[in-house]
Amino acid sequence: MRACVDGACLQRVRALMCRCRARRLHIKDWDKFGNENIGRVVLPAELMQRIATAKLGFEAEHAFAVMPLQKKRGLFTGKRASAGVTGHDGEPCVMTIRVRVAETADLREPPVGVGERGPRRMELTVVSARHLPKEDLANSCDAFVEVHFLERQFHTRTRRATYDPDWHEHFPFSVYPQAALGPCEMRIKDWDRFTSDDFFGKVVLDETLMQRIANAPIGWEGEHSFEVQHPPPPRDSSEADLPRALVGHDGEVCSPRCHPLRSLMPGAI
Repeated sequence: MRACVDGACLQRVRALMCRCRARRLHIKDWDKFGNENIGRVVLPAELMQRIATAKLGFEAEHAFAVMPLQKKRGLFTGKRASAGVTGHDGEPCVMTIRVRVAETADLREPPVGVGERGPRRMELTVVSARHLPKEDLANSCDAFVEVHFLERQFHTRTRRATYDPDWHEHFPFSVYPQAALGPCEMRIKDWDRFTSDDFFGKVVLDETLMQRIANAPIGWEGEHSFEVQHPPPPRDSSEADLPRALVGHDGEVCSPRCHPLRSLMPGAI
């Protein structure tokens, strides 16, 4: 049986299948020797779920009161105070946030290009990872990602003490659609101060997919969450050749999000 749904319906179904979490936006005052916390705005999970299930094209903005972080023995507890932050002019401090609901193409299905030639810019965005495993006894993960592509290596910043890191970091590459590109490999690691970094697993975008992305129409972009492949068992194991998904500390499969983007100006490389 075949069923057809429009883009708006598909977006709502996907959003309903995913449980949205609260989002916290912190405002800080930069300082060379240590940034000072001014306050934060919390978007509750219920609001994020309503936004995620809104119609495609929905757009709105709102000014939220900035709430201070309560201190306890010189440390921030993360609890919100009852009164908001007051600005230098005696007025309440507010943060204006704008949201827009848009459809996102699947990274694994780039459209067929029209044969444009010449160099162009491909930008890979490492968005986030969820459900990382617990490696250290005392702390949660200090995760970062190594990106290997076209004989070049980049890495994200390290996100401390979290099983669900957000990076949103962009890595640009100059590519020629007619040239062989090879696979793109992203290795997720747990940073360690005193020993070598722990290797969680990796995501590999194979050569065929990278070639299709490079040959897609200029301006195309897509996004997808991939399962992290765990290091294989020992070679003498009966399961040595079977790929295994990485399971996080909460029993869920670890799934980072990646977002490749093509430039609109290929001749500017």
